[in-house]
Amino acid sequence: MANGFSFDAATLSTPPFSTLGQVMQSQLADVGIKMNLVTISNPVQEVFVDHKAPTTLLVVIRPGVQKVVRLLSPDASANWCHYNNPKINATMDRLKAVGDTSPEAAGLWKEAERLINADVPVLYLAFTRLIVAASPQVKGVKQLYGFAQAINFEGVDVKR
Repeated sequence: MANGFSFDAATLSTPPFSTLGQVMQSQLADVGIKMNLVTISNPVQEVFVDHKAPTTLLVVIRPGVQKVVRLLSPDASANWCHYNNPKINATMDRLKAVGDTSPEAAGLWKEAERLINADVPVLYLAFTRLIVAASPQVKGVKQLYGFAQAINFEGVDVKR
């Protein structure tokens, strides 16, 4: 073990959270770090109020700039460390103003990434886009936007 280093990480017991925790636990063990998984059921209460573990494994499913703003904005409810970086705030404000598809957006995302990496207020494992693909035989697929950022399978049918 890396000088006996171990830490607790809170995670929900359901996939993808439990899967992420198990994968990270295994990979960290390979380099001598012991990560103890603390199972939680109510992240808001158990993480932000009760502080059951110093680290939390969360899968962020927010679209675009909200992935960053909800954790790093000074007034965000998920910013329980009261992190505040005026340069990141200004970059996020500019990104919100121009939109994710603007030609300027790529440069702003790079600047935000540089600023966040310099401070390391949070560690992101991956950013993913939600991509929906379906065969022409699949009818009725609807995309849910906003908080869920998922697919609504209600009313989906497949033609033969």
